[in-house]
Amino acid sequence: MLCLAITDFAVDPDRVTDLLRIVPTTVARKGTLARSGRPHQSNAWWLEARNAEVPDGGSYNEALNRFIEQLSESADRFATLREVLRPASMTIYGGLYVKPDEQCGIWFNAEQMRVLSTCGIGRGVDVFVSDTPRRPVGAVQIS
Repeated sequence: MLCLAITDFAVDPDRVTDLLRIVPTTVARKGTLARSGRPHQSNAWWLEARNAEVPDGGSYNEALNRFIEQLSESADRFATLREVLRPASMTIYGGLYVKPDEQCGIWFNAEQMRVLSTCGIGRGVDVFVSDTPRRPVGAVQIS
């Protein structure tokens, strides 16, 4: 899953939606209860590009490109958001789920980096390794 997260700003998250003209997947309002039962410490706004686990670099790139399409038309609105709301963080982050002993990578092309930079959006990547070892089809385990 990849997610655009805009966090830690003083106004209601609906103001972010109004400025960007993009409907979020989820918002958090300071003081309301999170799933954990504890109150949110700040306001936040999230937009997910993909709900499923991202298993490889190609899938990761496809999900990132969905964001790039939306963001490339919204650079001026992101500039306004940064200036008016001053969020502590604007980042696209997400996990890459890889299988043991498999090579996997991600890449950022110049256009993706240009759009993210113009919008003032950072990047984060979490890598998770499946703990279930895979055996080749037809392999026999000897005990």
